[in-house]
Amino acid sequence: MNTEEWIDFMKRDLGRGLFPHPTPFTTFDGVERKTFRSEAGQIIGLDYDVTAEKGELVLKVVDPDGKVIWDEAFREDTAGIVTLATPLDGFHTIRIEGQATAGGFDISWSAWE
Repeated sequence: MNTEEWIDFMKRDLGRGLFPHPTPFTTFDGVERKTFRSEAGQIIGLDYDVTAEKGELVLKVVDPDGKVIWDEAFREDTAGIVTLATPLDGFHTIRIEGQATAGGFDISWSAWE
C-alpha cells in the first residue's frame, strides 16, 4: 500500500443535520455528493453504515464519464464495506440520493494502489 487516505465523508442525521434549519426534518429528498481524484486501476474501499427508518437511500460511485460503477439501494439498516477498482483517471463522485428518506448515514473511504 503506497498511499492511504482516510476521509470522514459525512456523518449526517437525515432528519436534522442535512439542512441548516432550526426545525428537524423528518424526510430527505435530494442528493449529496463528494468528489475525489483517482487514477485508473486504483483500489477504493468504501465503508458505509446506513440507518433507513423510512423511504430509500441510494449510494452510488460514478466515474469521470458519468458511468455508475457501483450502486446500492437501502430500505433497512445496513453496514458494509465494498472495494472496487476505478476504471479511469480523474474525478470520481460518491452520490447519496434520498427519496422520502428518514434515518442517517456514516460513510468513509480509503484509496490505495
